Amino acid sequence: MAENKKKALGPYDPDRNYCGPNGLLKFPRRIYGIDCNYAFYIHDKHYIRGGTKHDRLRADKAMYFRMMYYIKEAFPIKKKWGITYRSPVYYLAWRRARKYYRAVRVGGWAFFSYAKGGVKRNDA
Repeated sequence: MAENKKKALGPYDPDRNYCGPNGLLKFPRRIYGIDCNYAFYIHDKHYIRGGTKHDRLRADKAMYFRMMYYIKEAFPIKKKWGITYRSPVYYLAWRRARKYYRAVRVGGWAFFSYAKGGVKRNDA
């Protein structure tokens, strides 16, 4: 079954929305105008490859940190009148990324390809 998913995912397609579980639900791929679709694509590849619960945690954290990288790049630190700050939208985007992370932690277990016996597979 995982082999079919691997073929279905294929190479990255910028026109496809990878945010959401296998076409069941679709969430916005942009967080306050920042396209995080590639982070979701990599996350899907990790979920298809599967492994142990630690591999799933690693995949979820990698998605979150990649989203935060995109957000930090979009809203750099600014200085005005000697005060260092970020745009208020940065903090809204950070909260949205955190919600996406929590969503995959809570509901992602159903879509992760767990290895039999808890042993990580090396076929991917």
